[in-house]
Amino acid sequence: MIGEQFILAAQLLTILPLPSMSQVSPADLGRSMRYYPLVGLGLGTMLAAVQYSLSHWLPALPVATIALVLLVILSGALHMDGFADMCDGFYKGRNKTEILSIMKDSHSGAMAVVGIACLFALKLSFLWSLPQAILPRTLILMPAAGRWAMVLLASSSSYARSEGGTAKGYVDHAGLKEAAIAALSIGLAGGLILHGTGLVILLGVSLFALIFRQYVISKIGGVTGDVLGACGEMSECIFLLGICLASGGR
Repeated sequence: MIGEQFILAAQLLTILPLPSMSQVSPADLGRSMRYYPLVGLGLGTMLAAVQYSLSHWLPALPVATIALVLLVILSGALHMDGFADMCDGFYKGRNKTEILSIMKDSHSGAMAVVGIACLFALKLSFLWSLPQAILPRTLILMPAAGRWAMVLLASSSSYARSEGGTAKGYVDHAGLKEAAIAALSIGLAGGLILHGTGLVILLGVSLFALIFRQYVISKIGGVTGDVLGACGEMSECIFLLGICLASGGR
């Protein structure tokens, strides 16, 4: 069962070829969220390996850019798409109905484009400013931090759409146990990789996710898949900002 739930998490969060699962219940989807930080650590390890290899051949800026692009590719741009939809919906919508309707539209508006550009620019600037010695460890933890924030948000919220949606099973069935297991894994990883500094920054990411939760609930009364993805993307940015502040840049 543990292996199946981990595979379910990896199937959603990555484009990696994995065995298909039969008879997946909504409860299985929710339980799979407890392994999101572990999937994030796997993605981060790939990024760190690529960064370490390319750093011998390329300057820091293109290496950081390649690492970020690789994460977008490996995750199927799933969370970036959610962030784009949220930018459009929360900017244009005047009430819950309008916001949810705009977010469901598959077309991207101007605010989605602007939001993605700003998000990528911030991530890139933070990564590029980091000392090379800390960059691999940062890349390992960054995706895990973002996916931990998604678990925290889902496990403490209700689903916003009354008619249901693709993320309803995750939100409805992710609870305290999923949050506790995910918190344990990200906490251990943060402590082992970045020690006390990592734990403090992860606490900051958690606080951001809870503040973000209150804002979203005030707007649409709950969360959606797009909101979860947006939270993950912004939490990665907050994590990088924390690392940048802690390291003092170059």
